[in-house]
This record gives sequence, structure tokens and C-alpha cells, in this order.
Amino acid sequence: GVATLGFTNGIVKYIAEHEKDKEYLKRFISTIFVSIFFMITVLCIFIYVFASTLSHYIFGVNFQFVDILIIFGLVLPLYATSQIIISIINGLGAFKKVIYINIIGNLLGLIITVGLIYYYKTFGALLAVVLIPSVLFFVSVFFIQKKINLAQFISLKSFDFSLLKPMSEYSLMTLVSVVLGSTVYLNIRKIIIETLDIKQAGYWEALSRISNYYFLFLTTILTVYFLPKLSKSNSNKETKSVFLSYYKEIFPFFFIGLILVFVL
Repeated sequence: GVATLGFTNGIVKYIAEHEKDKEYLKRFISTIFVSIFFMITVLCIFIYVFASTLSHYIFGVNFQFVDILIIFGLVLPLYATSQIIISIINGLGAFKKVIYINIIGNLLGLIITVGLIYYYKTFGALLAVVLIPSVLFFVSVFFIQKKINLAQFISLKSFDFSLLKPMSEYSLMTLVSVVLGSTVYLNIRKIIIETLDIKQAGYWEALSRISNYYFLFLTTILTVYFLPKLSKSNSNKETKSVFLSYYKEIFPFFFIGLILVFVL
């Protein structure tokens, strides 16, 4: 979220709206990549300089994983770039490509995770967490080349500062939720460890992951399928039609799944 400046949903919207305007796309894509390159540079320097402090805050005094954080800083550009590319593909309406990217990325991620955990145990599990998202970079680059030549749309000369203003709304919304959400999450885990023990914190973490992955199903459908359609709606009638199809086609499955998760 922070690495991409919270731009992902905004990218889908504006790419979908100006899909046929090549000049706009060049200015828009160039502006996004230049802005995120600057942000990533700042973040990587910050992570490298304060790796020890961050390790203490995230993992506690009994564990030191400075190496993990440094590796995370190194692969962060790949992860951020993959998210931007996926958003561009999504905005262009290539829903199937986005699905393929996520399926292939998750399969490769599963294989890598199993291997790292088998050979490196806890360190391998943490290494997998920071490395797996970057796998999407290579998959997304492969698929976007089949849609557009991305290199032709990126130029420092095409940077347009005025295009950042409408994107700031998406940025503020995402960054506030990411920063506050992560801070609250880490503090809750810390309190559980201090008042109970690390085992109970592990159970809480597992339940949180199950909940997150379940809601990921809903948010993924929103982002991949309905958001581009909503962006292309030119009238209230079309907008209402998109919302109605969402409530009719997705919500029933969502609530059935919610009940099953609760019961099981």
C-alpha cells in the first residue's frame, strides 16, 4: 500500500476511463511510475537505515530478523512494480490475464514457500513472506507485454504533476488504512504475547489470516471485475446495473461462505 502510494484502485479507474487515449495513458503511466520510483527509493533507504529498530518493533526483543527486512527492502521495487502493472492490465479490461497472473503467482509462491520452510524453518517462512509477492513481478511483466509495450508509455518527460491531484484521494484513503491498520495489528499481537504467551498470539494470527483471506475473495472480485465496469459507466442507469449485478451474483455466495467459515 505505502510503496504504491495507494494508487492501485485509482490506476484501474483512470486507465479504464481513458483506455483509447494513448497520449493520456503515456502521461498517466509515466507520472505513476516516476512517483512510485521516488517513494520506493525513500522507503528502501528508510528500511536499510532502521532495519534493526524495525526488527525490534515487529518481531520483539527475543528475535532478530534484520536480514529479512534488508531483503524485503531489496525486493520491494519488484513488488510495487507488479502491483502497478496488474492495475494497468485490470484497467485495460483484461480480467482473465489478472486472474492468470494471480493463479500462477500463488502456485509458484506455494512451491517456493514449502521449499524455504523445509530447508530454513522459521527463517524460511519469513523469507517466503517477503519474497513471494515479488514473484508476481516476473509473471505480470510477461502478461502485460501481450497487451501493450509498457516501455513506450514510460518517460520522464511525460511526467504530469497535475495528474497526481485526483490520485491523492485514493492515496490518502489507502495510506491511512494501511498505516493505522498495521500499527493496531502489531500492537494487538504485542499485547497478546505480553499478557498471555506467544502460542496464543499464534492462534490469533492464524484466525486473522483466515479472515483476511476470506475477505480477499470479496475485494479481489470488486477490484478485478466490478471496478473497471463501474469506471466505464456513463450514466446512473449503467451504474445501478453494475451494483445490482454485484449484489445478485456475489453477495449470496459471500454470506453462504461466511456462515460455513463460522460453523466449521
